Amino acid sequence: MATKRTYQPHRIPRKREHGFLKRMSTARGPAGAEGPAAEGPEAPHGGVGRERAVDRSRRLRKGREFDTAYQKGTAVRGPLLVVRVSANGLGRDRWGFAVGRRLAPLAHDRNRVRRRLREAARAVTAASGERGRDVIVVAREGALSASVAELERELARLLGKAERELASRSAAAGRTPEEVGE
Repeated sequence: MATKRTYQPHRIPRKREHGFLKRMSTARGPAGAEGPAAEGPEAPHGGVGRERAVDRSRRLRKGREFDTAYQKGTAVRGPLLVVRVSANGLGRDRWGFAVGRRLAPLAHDRNRVRRRLREAARAVTAASGERGRDVIVVAREGALSASVAELERELARLLGKAERELASRSAAAGRTPEEVGE
């Protein structure tokens, strides 16, 4: 009976090539040397660098903050996103992003969608300005494959729709939108 080996010596060929070895074995060196990165700060379009994303002070992070926005907010649905908006009385926007496990079972897919949503939110805020609202953005199935530009257009459209709905609700109640959101 042969003894069990705990390691694979180099003279025994592997049945398949390891991922690292495959990436390093291209004609021009490492596989990443062919061109610029497709995503991230090294990407040609600038990607989502730390200085460009929605900073942490402008995010909804606690469960209580999410619950308040869910209870008092106005929900607007689109093919890529669901957006809930409520007034917060702080004079600055706060953002919350939700990507469910049912939508993307793998964490890196959920994080990728979240990064794209943060970049879209940053661009929409830069274009429209701060309005003192809490915004929760929930990704839907189409958001997985959507580009940042598509998410930005959809987010701007849904925010406008939510603002109009908040204004009409406050006009019907005879109050300002900030009072309706509180």
